[in-house]
Amino acid sequence: MDSMIDYAKSLNANQDIISWLASTGSKAFKNEKCSRDDIEHIIDWLVVTEKIRCLKLSITDALRLSKEWMEKNRNKPITNEIENVDTKEFIDFNDGFLFKQLLTKKSFQNEGSMMSHCLGGYNPGQDISIYSLRDSKNQSHCTIEVRKKSNEIVQVKGKGNGSIHPKYVHYVISFFEKIGMKIRKEEMKNLGYYWIYDEHIEFVKNVITNKEKLVEINGIHYVFG
Repeated sequence: MDSMIDYAKSLNANQDIISWLASTGSKAFKNEKCSRDDIEHIIDWLVVTEKIRCLKLSITDALRLSKEWMEKNRNKPITNEIENVDTKEFIDFNDGFLFKQLLTKKSFQNEGSMMSHCLGGYNPGQDISIYSLRDSKNQSHCTIEVRKKSNEIVQVKGKGNGSIHPKYVHYVISFFEKIGMKIRKEEMKNLGYYWIYDEHIEFVKNVITNKEKLVEINGIHYVFG
């Protein structure tokens, strides 16, 4: 739960939200009444809608209302984006794929609709940068959220806030290498990378299979495979 509270703080969540997470949210997560993704969706909903009276909110209502909010924002129709107005090129891989930075509410809504996640409910702000991996048909395959103040990549999501398809992982790693920011460890699981504590590295070296690799990215060790 500490990592989810840190995530909420990175979104400038108010103290009521933090207190709710530490009590109701933590208890529900511990009792397996909700998943990590459920809690993240609730945080997004609470922060974006600026709901301030949440201390008495039940986990049942929080799950229901956050789901309704997500459905509302991800079912909006796709509209035409204007290059260098709604989006701008960040990395061109010269094979039909490129990362674009999303600049406007319209581009956020398009991304949320294409990827079936909650980005459509976000508003552009000074501290947030959103990047999308697009193919030659301008379809999205990965959404990355960067927080400038903390110099951190806080979300790496595939469709429905799920994992990134293996054939796109190398593009995402190239993005990490170019942007050079720290990455929330929990997000690496969406690429098939699993975070390893430093004190466990020597043990892991002795037990990983031939199909797995121990890798280091921005100073953090992961098992991939």
